[in-house]
Amino acid sequence: MPFHRYRYWVLAALFTLSLLTKLGLSHTTPYLNDWDERFHGLVAKHIAADNSFAAPRLYRHPVLDVPAADWARAHHWMHKPPLTTWLMAGSIKLFGVSAFAVRLPSILMASIGVVLCYLIGNRLFNVRVGLLAALLFALHGLTNLLATGKVPTDHVDVYFMFFILVACTLVFVPLQRGRGMYLNELAIGALTGLAILVKWLPAYIVLGVYFLHHFRGYSMAQLILRVGLITVISLLVWVPWHLYAYTTFPEAYLAAQQHNVDHIAVSLGDHRNGVGYFFRKSVYLYGEVWLLSIGLLLYRSFLRKDLTFAALACWVIVPLLFFSAVTTKMQGYLYFTTPAILVVSAYVIHALARTLRTVVPGGLRAVVIGLLFLSPLIRWYESFQFGAMAERPAFKYSTLPAGLDPATTVVFGSSSPYNDMFYLDVAASYDLVPEERVLDSLRQRYTVVVLR
Repeated sequence: MPFHRYRYWVLAALFTLSLLTKLGLSHTTPYLNDWDERFHGLVAKHIAADNSFAAPRLYRHPVLDVPAADWARAHHWMHKPPLTTWLMAGSIKLFGVSAFAVRLPSILMASIGVVLCYLIGNRLFNVRVGLLAALLFALHGLTNLLATGKVPTDHVDVYFMFFILVACTLVFVPLQRGRGMYLNELAIGALTGLAILVKWLPAYIVLGVYFLHHFRGYSMAQLILRVGLITVISLLVWVPWHLYAYTTFPEAYLAAQQHNVDHIAVSLGDHRNGVGYFFRKSVYLYGEVWLLSIGLLLYRSFLRKDLTFAALACWVIVPLLFFSAVTTKMQGYLYFTTPAILVVSAYVIHALARTLRTVVPGGLRAVVIGLLFLSPLIRWYESFQFGAMAERPAFKYSTLPAGLDPATTVVFGSSSPYNDMFYLDVAASYDLVPEERVLDSLRQRYTVVVLR
Protein backbone atom coordinates (compact mmCIF):
# COMPACT_ATOMS: atom_id res chain seq x y z
CA MET A 1 0.00 0.00 0.00
CA PRO A 2 1.38 3.50 -0.83
CA PHE A 3 2.70 5.50 2.10
CA HIS A 4 0.07 8.20 1.50
CA ARG A 5 -2.66 5.75 2.50
CA TYR A 6 -1.34 5.71 6.06
CA ARG A 7 -0.78 9.43 6.57
CA TYR A 8 -4.07 10.17 8.35
CA TRP A 9 -3.59 7.24 10.71
CA VAL A 10 -0.08 8.47 11.53
CA LEU A 11 -1.37 12.00 12.02
CA ALA A 12 -4.16 10.77 14.30
CA ALA A 13 -1.60 8.82 16.34
CA LEU A 14 0.62 11.91 16.72
CA PHE A 15 -2.36 14.05 17.76
CA THR A 16 -3.31 11.41 20.34
CA LEU A 17 0.28 11.20 21.60
CA SER A 18 0.37 14.96 22.11
CA LEU A 19 -3.03 15.05 23.81
CA LEU A 20 -2.41 12.14 26.19
CA THR A 21 1.07 13.36 27.09
CA LYS A 22 -0.21 16.78 28.11
CA LEU A 23 -3.21 15.39 29.97
CA GLY A 24 -0.86 13.14 31.93
CA LEU A 25 1.51 16.00 32.71
CA SER A 26 -1.41 18.13 33.90
CA HIS A 27 -2.49 15.35 36.25
CA THR A 28 0.85 15.50 38.09
CA THR A 29 0.14 19.04 39.37
CA PRO A 30 -3.53 19.32 40.41
CA TYR A 31 -2.96 22.84 41.77
CA LEU A 32 -2.11 26.10 40.00
CA ASN A 33 1.59 26.37 39.21
CA ASP A 34 3.61 29.44 40.16
CA TRP A 35 4.39 31.97 37.43
CA ASP A 36 2.12 32.55 35.68
CA GLU A 37 -0.68 30.03 35.75
CA ARG A 38 -1.90 31.01 39.22
CA PHE A 39 -2.78 34.53 38.00
CA HIS A 40 -4.46 33.43 34.79
CA GLY A 41 -6.43 30.68 36.49
CA LEU A 42 -7.65 32.90 39.33
CA VAL A 43 -8.75 35.72 37.01
CA ALA A 44 -10.57 33.16 34.85
CA LYS A 45 -12.32 31.71 37.91
CA HIS A 46 -13.60 35.16 38.92
CA ILE A 47 -14.81 35.85 35.37
CA ALA A 48 -16.66 32.53 35.33
CA ALA A 49 -18.18 33.12 38.76
CA ASP A 50 -19.50 36.62 38.03
CA ASN A 51 -19.69 36.68 34.22
CA SER A 52 -17.37 39.66 34.56
CA PHE A 53 -15.86 39.40 31.06
CA ALA A 54 -15.78 43.18 30.79
CA ALA A 55 -13.84 43.58 34.05
CA PRO A 56 -11.21 40.85 34.64
CA ARG A 57 -10.33 40.84 38.34
CA LEU A 58 -7.54 39.22 40.27
CA TYR A 59 -9.21 40.04 43.61
CA ARG A 60 -13.00 39.84 43.80
CA HIS A 61 -12.91 41.44 47.27
CA PRO A 62 -9.80 43.64 47.51
CA VAL A 63 -9.29 44.49 51.16
CA LEU A 64 -5.97 46.32 50.74
CA ASP A 65 -5.34 49.51 48.81
CA VAL A 66 -2.83 48.25 46.24
CA PRO A 67 -1.36 50.47 43.48
CA ALA A 68 -2.50 49.58 39.96
CA ALA A 69 1.14 49.09 38.92
CA ASP A 70 1.40 46.15 41.35
CA TRP A 71 -0.12 43.75 38.82
CA ALA A 72 0.39 40.71 41.11
CA ARG A 73 -2.00 42.13 43.74
CA ALA A 74 -4.08 44.72 41.84
CA HIS A 75 -7.86 44.52 41.76
CA HIS A 76 -8.56 44.92 38.03
CA TRP A 77 -6.15 42.71 36.08
CA MET A 78 -4.84 44.43 32.96
CA HIS A 79 -1.43 42.74 32.93
CA LYS A 80 -2.41 40.75 29.82
CA PRO A 81 -5.19 41.27 27.26
CA PRO A 82 -8.30 39.29 28.18
CA LEU A 83 -8.77 36.53 25.59
CA THR A 84 -6.74 33.93 27.48
CA THR A 85 -8.75 34.35 30.67
CA TRP A 86 -12.02 34.55 28.73
CA LEU A 87 -11.43 31.15 27.15
CA MET A 88 -10.27 29.68 30.45
CA ALA A 89 -13.43 31.04 32.09
CA GLY A 90 -15.52 29.25 29.48
CA SER A 91 -13.70 26.01 30.28
CA ILE A 92 -14.28 26.53 34.01
CA LYS A 93 -17.98 27.07 33.36
CA LEU A 94 -18.11 23.75 31.50
CA PHE A 95 -15.90 21.60 33.73
CA GLY A 96 -15.87 23.31 37.12
CA VAL A 97 -13.15 24.98 39.15
CA SER A 98 -9.99 22.91 38.68
CA ALA A 99 -6.48 23.13 37.28
CA PHE A 100 -7.62 20.75 34.53
CA ALA A 101 -10.26 23.23 33.36
CA VAL A 102 -7.68 26.03 33.33
CA ARG A 103 -5.28 23.97 31.20
CA LEU A 104 -7.68 22.23 28.84
CA PRO A 105 -7.85 24.96 26.16
CA SER A 106 -4.03 25.10 26.01
CA ILE A 107 -3.77 21.32 25.82
CA LEU A 108 -6.27 21.21 22.95
CA MET A 109 -4.60 24.10 21.10
CA ALA A 110 -1.16 22.53 21.42
CA SER A 111 -2.48 19.19 20.15
CA ILE A 112 -4.32 20.79 17.22
CA GLY A 113 -0.99 22.47 16.44
CA VAL A 114 0.32 19.00 15.51
CA VAL A 115 -2.25 18.82 12.70
CA LEU A 116 -1.60 22.40 11.56
CA CYS A 117 2.16 21.78 11.33
CA TYR A 118 1.38 18.79 9.13
CA LEU A 119 -0.84 20.90 6.87
CA ILE A 120 1.88 23.54 6.39
CA GLY A 121 4.68 21.01 5.82
CA ASN A 122 2.55 18.99 3.41
CA ARG A 123 1.42 22.02 1.39
CA LEU A 124 4.84 23.67 1.16
CA PHE A 125 6.87 20.49 0.63
CA ASN A 126 5.37 16.99 0.80
CA VAL A 127 3.54 14.50 3.02
CA ARG A 128 6.67 13.17 4.69
CA VAL A 129 7.85 16.66 5.66
CA GLY A 130 4.37 17.36 7.02
CA LEU A 131 4.38 14.23 9.17
CA LEU A 132 7.93 14.89 10.38
CA ALA A 133 6.89 18.42 11.39
CA ALA A 134 3.86 16.98 13.19
CA LEU A 135 6.11 14.47 14.99
CA LEU A 136 8.55 17.17 16.10
CA PHE A 137 5.69 19.30 17.42
CA ALA A 138 4.07 16.36 19.24
CA LEU A 139 7.41 15.67 20.96
CA HIS A 140 8.28 19.31 21.69
CA GLY A 141 9.22 19.55 25.35
CA LEU A 142 8.62 23.28 25.85
CA THR A 143 5.13 22.90 24.39
CA ASN A 144 4.38 20.23 27.01
CA LEU A 145 5.56 22.53 29.81
CA LEU A 146 3.77 25.67 28.60
CA ALA A 147 0.47 23.91 27.88
CA THR A 148 0.39 22.44 31.38
CA GLY A 149 1.40 25.65 33.16
CA LYS A 150 4.71 24.37 34.52
CA VAL A 151 6.98 27.17 33.27
CA PRO A 152 6.60 30.98 33.10
CA THR A 153 4.46 32.63 30.40
CA ASP A 154 2.55 29.30 30.08
CA HIS A 155 -0.94 29.51 28.59
CA VAL A 156 -0.71 33.02 27.16
CA ASP A 157 2.15 31.97 24.90
CA VAL A 158 0.37 28.77 23.86
CA TYR A 159 -2.74 30.75 22.86
CA PHE A 160 -0.58 33.36 21.12
CA MET A 161 1.26 30.69 19.16
CA PHE A 162 -2.00 28.95 18.27
CA PHE A 163 -3.80 31.93 16.74
CA ILE A 164 -0.69 32.95 14.80
CA LEU A 165 -0.27 29.34 13.64
CA VAL A 166 -3.88 29.11 12.44
CA ALA A 167 -3.51 32.44 10.62
CA CYS A 168 -0.27 31.32 8.94
CA THR A 169 -1.83 27.97 8.05
CA LEU A 170 -4.48 29.91 6.14
CA VAL A 171 -1.72 31.89 4.43
CA PHE A 172 -0.19 28.67 3.10
CA VAL A 173 -3.35 26.53 2.91
CA PRO A 174 -6.14 28.96 1.94
CA LEU A 175 -9.80 28.36 2.64
CA GLN A 176 -10.61 29.08 -0.99
CA ARG A 177 -8.86 29.71 -4.27
CA GLY A 178 -9.39 32.59 -6.64
CA ARG A 179 -8.50 36.25 -6.82
CA GLY A 180 -11.95 37.76 -6.52
CA MET A 181 -12.87 36.58 -3.03
CA TYR A 182 -11.47 37.78 0.29
CA LEU A 183 -12.75 35.16 2.73
CA ASN A 184 -9.23 34.00 3.49
CA GLU A 185 -8.01 37.51 4.25
CA LEU A 186 -11.01 38.15 6.50
CA ALA A 187 -10.22 34.99 8.49
CA ILE A 188 -6.50 35.80 8.71
CA GLY A 189 -7.29 39.32 9.91
CA ALA A 190 -9.69 38.05 12.57
CA LEU A 191 -7.15 35.47 13.81
CA THR A 192 -4.40 38.08 13.94
CA GLY A 193 -6.67 40.35 15.98
CA LEU A 194 -7.42 37.47 18.35
CA ALA A 195 -3.69 36.85 18.78
CA ILE A 196 -3.25 40.50 19.76
CA LEU A 197 -6.11 40.09 22.25
CA VAL A 198 -4.03 37.30 23.77
CA LYS A 199 -0.72 39.13 23.98
CA TRP A 200 0.37 42.04 21.77
CA LEU A 201 1.62 43.43 18.47
CA PRO A 202 4.23 40.82 17.44
CA ALA A 203 1.22 38.95 16.03
CA TYR A 204 1.55 41.25 13.02
CA ILE A 205 4.37 39.00 11.84
CA VAL A 206 1.48 37.33 9.99
CA LEU A 207 1.43 40.32 7.59
CA GLY A 208 5.05 39.73 6.62
CA VAL A 209 4.45 36.01 6.10
CA TYR A 210 1.42 36.75 3.91
CA PHE A 211 3.20 39.43 1.87
CA LEU A 212 6.23 37.28 1.07
CA HIS A 213 4.28 34.10 0.36
CA HIS A 214 1.97 35.87 -2.11
CA PHE A 215 4.54 38.30 -3.53
CA ARG A 216 4.49 36.71 -6.98
CA GLY A 217 0.87 35.63 -6.85
CA TYR A 218 -0.75 39.06 -6.92
CA SER A 219 0.00 42.42 -8.46
CA MET A 220 1.44 44.92 -6.01
CA ALA A 221 -1.87 46.80 -5.89
CA GLN A 222 -3.78 43.59 -5.10
CA LEU A 223 -1.22 42.56 -2.52
CA ILE A 224 -1.40 45.91 -0.73
CA LEU A 225 -5.20 45.77 -0.81
CA ARG A 226 -5.28 42.30 0.75
CA VAL A 227 -2.66 43.08 3.40
CA GLY A 228 -4.60 46.26 4.17
CA LEU A 229 -7.81 44.27 4.55
CA ILE A 230 -6.13 41.86 6.97
CA THR A 231 -4.85 44.82 8.97
CA VAL A 232 -8.24 46.57 9.12
CA ILE A 233 -10.07 43.41 10.21
CA SER A 234 -7.47 42.76 12.90
CA LEU A 235 -7.88 46.32 14.21
CA LEU A 236 -11.64 45.86 14.40
CA VAL A 237 -11.06 42.80 16.60
CA TRP A 238 -8.56 44.11 19.12
CA VAL A 239 -8.88 47.91 19.26
CA PRO A 240 -12.38 48.06 20.85
CA TRP A 241 -11.22 46.18 23.95
CA HIS A 242 -8.20 48.43 24.41
CA LEU A 243 -10.29 51.57 24.02
CA TYR A 244 -12.80 50.21 26.51
CA ALA A 245 -10.08 49.21 29.01
CA TYR A 246 -8.35 52.58 28.67
CA THR A 247 -11.54 54.54 29.30
CA THR A 248 -12.89 52.25 32.05
CA PHE A 249 -9.74 51.32 34.00
CA PRO A 250 -7.25 54.01 32.91
CA GLU A 251 -4.83 53.67 35.80
CA ALA A 252 -4.57 49.89 35.61
CA TYR A 253 -4.49 49.91 31.80
CA LEU A 254 -1.73 52.51 31.51
CA ALA A 255 0.33 50.75 34.18
CA ALA A 256 0.08 47.52 32.16
CA GLN A 257 1.12 49.25 28.94
CA GLN A 258 4.05 50.90 30.68
CA HIS A 259 5.08 47.49 31.95
CA ASN A 260 5.05 46.22 28.35
CA VAL A 261 7.23 49.10 27.20
CA ASP A 262 9.63 48.58 30.09
CA HIS A 263 10.51 45.14 28.70
CA ILE A 264 12.38 46.86 25.89
CA ALA A 265 14.91 48.82 27.95
CA VAL A 266 14.65 47.43 31.50
CA SER A 267 15.59 44.00 32.82
CA LEU A 268 12.35 43.00 34.55
CA GLY A 269 12.56 40.16 37.03
CA ASP A 270 16.28 39.73 36.31
CA HIS A 271 15.60 38.28 32.85
CA ARG A 272 18.38 40.14 31.01
CA ASN A 273 20.09 37.01 29.60
CA GLY A 274 22.26 38.69 26.91
CA VAL A 275 21.95 39.33 23.17
CA GLY A 276 22.66 35.72 22.15
CA TYR A 277 20.17 34.20 24.60
CA PHE A 278 17.44 33.29 22.12
CA PHE A 279 19.80 31.74 19.58
CA ARG A 280 21.49 29.60 22.25
CA LYS A 281 18.11 28.68 23.70
CA SER A 282 16.76 27.71 20.27
CA VAL A 283 19.51 25.13 19.80
CA TYR A 284 18.64 23.68 23.21
CA LEU A 285 14.88 23.68 22.57
CA TYR A 286 14.89 22.45 18.95
CA GLY A 287 18.03 20.36 18.74
CA GLU A 288 21.17 20.46 16.64
CA VAL A 289 19.12 20.12 13.45
CA TRP A 290 18.14 23.75 14.00
CA LEU A 291 21.71 24.79 13.22
CA LEU A 292 21.32 23.24 9.78
CA SER A 293 17.81 24.64 9.44
CA ILE A 294 18.67 28.27 10.14
CA GLY A 295 21.53 28.06 7.64
CA LEU A 296 19.16 26.67 5.01
CA LEU A 297 16.58 29.37 5.79
CA LEU A 298 19.09 32.14 5.24
CA TYR A 299 20.60 30.54 2.11
CA ARG A 300 17.30 29.81 0.38
CA SER A 301 15.75 33.13 1.39
CA PHE A 302 18.53 35.58 0.58
CA LEU A 303 20.74 33.83 -1.97
CA ARG A 304 18.18 31.73 -3.84
CA LYS A 305 15.29 34.23 -3.45
CA ASP A 306 12.93 31.36 -2.58
CA LEU A 307 9.73 33.02 -1.34
CA THR A 308 8.52 29.90 0.48
CA PHE A 309 11.61 29.95 2.65
CA ALA A 310 11.50 33.77 2.83
CA ALA A 311 8.01 33.61 4.35
CA LEU A 312 9.17 31.02 6.90
CA ALA A 313 12.31 33.08 7.59
CA CYS A 314 10.16 36.15 8.23
CA TRP A 315 8.16 34.14 10.79
CA VAL A 316 11.37 33.10 12.57
CA ILE A 317 14.20 35.58 11.93
CA VAL A 318 12.39 38.92 12.36
CA PRO A 319 11.09 38.04 15.88
CA LEU A 320 14.51 36.57 16.74
CA LEU A 321 16.28 39.81 15.84
CA PHE A 322 13.71 42.02 17.58
CA PHE A 323 13.53 40.11 20.86
CA SER A 324 17.30 39.63 20.92
CA ALA A 325 17.59 43.44 21.04
CA VAL A 326 15.02 43.73 23.85
CA THR A 327 16.49 43.83 27.36
CA THR A 328 14.06 41.48 29.12
CA LYS A 329 14.24 37.98 27.64
CA MET A 330 12.36 34.78 28.50
CA GLN A 331 12.18 31.57 26.50
CA GLY A 332 8.43 31.84 25.91
CA TYR A 333 8.69 35.17 24.09
CA LEU A 334 9.67 33.45 20.82
CA TYR A 335 7.49 30.40 21.27
CA PHE A 336 5.14 31.59 18.51
CA THR A 337 7.94 30.90 15.98
CA THR A 338 8.09 27.21 16.98
CA PRO A 339 5.84 25.83 14.18
CA ALA A 340 7.95 27.48 11.46
CA ILE A 341 11.16 26.24 13.06
CA LEU A 342 9.86 22.68 13.22
CA VAL A 343 8.57 22.72 9.62
CA VAL A 344 11.99 23.83 8.36
CA SER A 345 13.70 21.26 10.60
CA ALA A 346 11.43 18.55 9.19
CA TYR A 347 12.38 19.62 5.66
CA VAL A 348 16.09 19.43 6.54
CA ILE A 349 15.73 15.95 8.04
CA HIS A 350 13.80 14.74 4.99
CA ALA A 351 16.26 16.31 2.51
CA LEU A 352 19.25 14.91 4.40
CA ALA A 353 17.72 11.42 4.44
CA ARG A 354 17.21 11.57 0.66
CA THR A 355 20.75 12.84 0.08
CA LEU A 356 22.33 10.17 2.26
CA ARG A 357 20.31 7.43 0.56
CA THR A 358 22.72 7.38 -2.39
CA VAL A 359 26.00 7.55 -0.44
CA VAL A 360 25.49 5.99 3.00
CA PRO A 361 24.45 2.41 3.85
CA GLY A 362 20.95 2.02 5.31
CA GLY A 363 21.99 1.22 8.89
CA LEU A 364 24.42 4.12 9.16
CA ARG A 365 21.88 6.44 7.53
CA ALA A 366 19.32 5.51 10.17
CA VAL A 367 21.86 6.28 12.90
CA VAL A 368 22.65 9.71 11.43
CA ILE A 369 18.96 10.63 11.09
CA GLY A 370 18.21 9.20 14.54
CA LEU A 371 20.85 11.47 16.09
CA LEU A 372 18.90 14.50 14.80
CA PHE A 373 15.97 13.35 16.93
CA LEU A 374 18.10 12.79 20.04
CA SER A 375 17.84 16.32 21.48
CA PRO A 376 14.07 16.62 20.82
CA LEU A 377 13.54 13.27 22.54
CA ILE A 378 15.66 14.34 25.51
CA ARG A 379 13.70 17.62 25.83
CA TRP A 380 10.44 15.61 25.60
CA TYR A 381 11.63 13.29 28.39
CA GLU A 382 12.76 16.24 30.52
CA SER A 383 9.30 17.81 30.23
CA PHE A 384 7.94 15.02 32.45
CA GLN A 385 10.06 16.47 35.31
CA PHE A 386 10.41 13.12 37.04
CA GLY A 387 13.00 14.51 39.45
CA ALA A 388 10.59 17.16 40.71
CA MET A 389 7.69 14.81 41.44
CA ALA A 390 8.75 13.95 44.99
CA GLU A 391 9.13 17.62 45.89
CA ARG A 392 5.59 18.61 44.90
CA PRO A 393 2.89 18.72 47.57
CA ALA A 394 -0.45 17.09 46.82
CA PHE A 395 -2.05 20.53 46.83
CA LYS A 396 -0.55 23.95 47.23
CA TYR A 397 -2.82 26.16 49.29
CA SER A 398 -3.26 27.10 52.93
CA THR A 399 -4.96 24.97 55.58
CA LEU A 400 -7.53 27.07 57.42
CA PRO A 401 -9.05 26.47 60.87
CA ALA A 402 -12.31 24.51 60.78
CA GLY A 403 -15.65 26.31 60.93
CA LEU A 404 -14.70 29.46 59.06
CA ASP A 405 -16.94 30.94 56.39
CA PRO A 406 -14.66 31.33 53.35
CA ALA A 407 -16.74 34.19 51.97
CA THR A 408 -15.86 36.36 54.99
CA THR A 409 -12.30 35.10 55.60
CA VAL A 410 -9.18 37.04 54.67
CA VAL A 411 -5.77 35.34 54.85
CA PHE A 412 -2.44 37.11 55.30
CA GLY A 413 1.06 35.65 55.17
CA SER A 414 0.07 32.79 52.85
CA SER A 415 2.72 31.03 50.76
CA SER A 416 0.15 30.48 47.98
CA PRO A 417 -2.50 33.22 48.14
CA TYR A 418 -3.81 32.66 44.62
CA ASN A 419 -4.37 28.94 45.19
CA ASP A 420 -6.16 29.91 48.43
CA MET A 421 -8.62 32.05 46.50
CA PHE A 422 -8.93 29.55 43.66
CA TYR A 423 -9.58 26.41 45.74
CA LEU A 424 -10.76 27.63 49.17
CA ASP A 425 -12.78 30.55 47.79
CA VAL A 426 -11.69 32.84 50.62
CA ALA A 427 -12.63 36.50 50.22
CA ALA A 428 -8.97 37.47 49.79
CA SER A 429 -5.51 36.08 50.47
CA TYR A 430 -2.15 37.85 50.47
CA ASP A 431 1.46 36.77 50.87
CA LEU A 432 2.22 39.88 52.94
CA VAL A 433 1.09 40.80 56.45
CA PRO A 434 -0.03 44.45 56.91
CA GLU A 435 0.42 46.56 60.02
CA GLU A 436 -1.60 45.72 63.13
CA ARG A 437 -3.81 48.80 62.78
CA VAL A 438 -4.85 47.60 59.30
CA LEU A 439 -5.60 44.14 60.68
CA ASP A 440 -7.71 45.62 63.48
CA SER A 441 -9.72 47.61 60.98
CA LEU A 442 -10.32 44.56 58.80
CA ARG A 443 -11.43 42.44 61.78
CA GLN A 444 -14.53 44.61 62.03
CA ARG A 445 -15.74 43.25 58.67
CA TYR A 446 -13.90 39.96 58.10
CA THR A 447 -12.50 36.93 59.86
CA VAL A 448 -8.78 37.59 59.61
CA VAL A 449 -6.33 34.66 59.57
CA VAL A 450 -2.62 35.50 59.83
CA LEU A 451 -0.22 32.70 58.91
CA ARG A 452 3.21 33.23 60.41
